[in-house]
Amino acid sequence: MANIKQRRTFISYSRTNKDFALKLSKELRTSGFNIWLDLLDIPTGSRWDDEVEKALESCEIFMVILTPASSASDNVKDEIGYAIDTGKHILPVLLENAKVPLRLRRFQYVDFTLKNFEEGVESAKQLLTDLINETTIPREEISAVAIDRDVKVNAEADRKAKEEAEQAAKQKAEDERLAKAKAETERKARQEADRLTMQKAEADRKAKEEIKRVAKQKAEDERLAKPKAETELKAKLEADRLAAQKAEAERVAKQKAEAERLAKAKAETERKARLEADRLAAQKAEAERVAKQKAEDERLAKAKAETERKAKLEADRLAAQQAEEKAKAKPAPVMPAEMKAETVSATTTQKRSISRGLVIGVVAIVVLAIAGIAFGALSKNRSSTAVANPATEARVIENPATEVPVVASPATEATTVSSLFIPETSACETPTVSVKAKNVYLRDGPDIRFVALAQYKNGDQFTLLGRYRDWFQAEAADGKKGWVYKDWVTIPSTLDTSTICSIPVEELPPTPKTSQNDQKTPQSGEECVPTYYVSCP
Repeated sequence: MANIKQRRTFISYSRTNKDFALKLSKELRTSGFNIWLDLLDIPTGSRWDDEVEKALESCEIFMVILTPASSASDNVKDEIGYAIDTGKHILPVLLENAKVPLRLRRFQYVDFTLKNFEEGVESAKQLLTDLINETTIPREEISAVAIDRDVKVNAEADRKAKEEAEQAAKQKAEDERLAKAKAETERKARQEADRLTMQKAEADRKAKEEIKRVAKQKAEDERLAKPKAETELKAKLEADRLAAQKAEAERVAKQKAEAERLAKAKAETERKARLEADRLAAQKAEAERVAKQKAEDERLAKAKAETERKAKLEADRLAAQQAEEKAKAKPAPVMPAEMKAETVSATTTQKRSISRGLVIGVVAIVVLAIAGIAFGALSKNRSSTAVANPATEARVIENPATEVPVVASPATEATTVSSLFIPETSACETPTVSVKAKNVYLRDGPDIRFVALAQYKNGDQFTLLGRYRDWFQAEAADGKKGWVYKDWVTIPSTLDTSTICSIPVEELPPTPKTSQNDQKTPQSGEECVPTYYVSCP
């Protein structure tokens, strides 16, 4: 059995079925069969045609895998013809339903279309074993056997051809019967179609008539509805016009109400602004009055202090003079009666001189007392009303060389004392200057931190009313008053700025809050910005 299984079996197949051929060959090899398959047995680098031809010549069993692809393959057909012509044992394997070649129909085959793979492999093994066990036909008998087999094959083919012809005749008769039935069916279908066509035509005619009737009715309805539509349109247009007129009236009323509301709001705002302005003006006037009162009080206090200082000096001088006169008066020696009488006369004269000095001192003290009373009265008088004529307010001391005041009448005592220490002030100049910077702000105080009241351009004119440090109090051509920095206006070279009235610090507006950086003096190379505390060179 081992020698029988060594007979080589050649497997022919189409490339589309190579996976099945490879799997089947491996299964048969595993069972001990000598299987040749080009995918497994052609060495690398060998010519495929030569190796296939050698394998066909040396094999004894030819297994062909039948599928539609292999039946149509010329290579498979050539291999089948060669195997039959050379007397090989033939084992067809039907893998798919396909037309079996005429020369293979007489051979027993394995049908994989009705079996699974395992069952088909078992059938292939059995048939392959049967073929291997058959006696090999000698080569010289191959021709006779082939001829006899061809005769049998031809007879079988003729029988099958006759059967196929009879089957074809029966099929033809059946086809003719079916054709007649089909023709009859088509005739009846045409008749039915014609009937339906006529019926459809009648329905179309009636539909068209109905459409015409409906269109005519619609036209009549439209003709009748046109006046109604025009009336409705006019009514709608009139309603729209009235609605628009009403909406416009409402809009105008709302606009008028809004304008009135805005006017009232504006008037209220202006009223509040005026009240606020009046309050601020009153507050400013009160502040100015308080500042002036404070300045006047300070000036009068200084005048009083100066008066007391001079009175003290005068009292010290009189005391020194009296001491000197006492020192000069020495006890006189005993002398004759004539000389004693002369001495008594001299002493009397001396006592009169001393009494006169005492009277002068008492008068000076009285004058100082009167000056104090007059100072208080004058302070009250200046705080309540302004002096009508400052030039005639006081009497000047007639004899300033002796620094002894002359007693004035009670009506002029107060003015006499106060006039001693009130310096006469010459009239202040109010020159006109022009702006020399591109944009200059007029502020409400002498510092850049004060609020800017207005902006002026190069060439605008200012009238200078006063000065404080490096700032001028000015009045613009439009009547606005404020403060402007000295470097921002052109000052004539002939103008002496010292002739411009200096504004006391007490009359300045409150300074805005400042930080330590505002008080910092700029270092060398830093930009200098004038502030309330810093004056730039």
